Amino acid sequence: MIETTFTRFLVVLPLLFGSLKGSVPAGQTDPQADAILLASLEAHGGRGAVEALRDAVLSGESRVYLAERTVDSQVRIEIRSWDQIRTVADAAGSRQEFVSDGRFASNLSGEGRQAFTERRTANRIVPYNPVAGILRAYLQDKVSLEFLGRERRSDGEFDLVAIRLLDSDARRIEEGRPLDRTYHVLIDAGTALIREMLEVSDDWDSDRPDLWERWVYSDYRKFDDMLVPYKVEMYRYGHRNLEIQLDSFASEVLEGEFKP
Repeated sequence: MIETTFTRFLVVLPLLFGSLKGSVPAGQTDPQADAILLASLEAHGGRGAVEALRDAVLSGESRVYLAERTVDSQVRIEIRSWDQIRTVADAAGSRQEFVSDGRFASNLSGEGRQAFTERRTANRIVPYNPVAGILRAYLQDKVSLEFLGRERRSDGEFDLVAIRLLDSDARRIEEGRPLDRTYHVLIDAGTALIREMLEVSDDWDSDRPDLWERWVYSDYRKFDDMLVPYKVEMYRYGHRNLEIQLDSFASEVLEGEFKP
């Protein structure tokens, strides 16, 4: 992992805030955090532009970093709503497809199929684009927000906001097993653009921030009336695992269902 003030700050977050999974009370929103998200919404294009975004289609090149080699692919990412996704990655001699309907998911490749459970998949923000994922989830009025502080780094100041996405599935709630998710979002205090997102949920160890998936957004460009990142990186286990450089970002109406 690239050492920064932010990554060092993450190591002490559990000491500062206790159990991060429950740091944002259900049904409550910090007014300061809400103001930061509203400013970020405006910086990315405004409520009208984000609400008008239909299904988002991203295409470009991806690089997966493995232990002893890297794998380059052409990738197409389709995002519906804020939690449904279909990705297709074509590398030399292989093709891999991941599909999630926001509840279940599956990963298809030349070697077979791997299924992902409801607990792993449901009520989870799509991480590949913060406008199509984070901000559209924010507009659902299902989130609780908490301001965790301001982080000063060599490249500027950033506001750290905890976003708790509350599960609205009636069946899971009735059965007493809602899948609430908590994310930490780093927002540039100067531009109000989203820089990073970390997921802090039951799937990850709350005392090991280096194990969380950290998504980093950069190379912001204009698309219609919105600013969207054309470069996305994902870090986990202290290392960069994925890098995507987009060629295009489009708003389309995708046909058919997303069926895992």
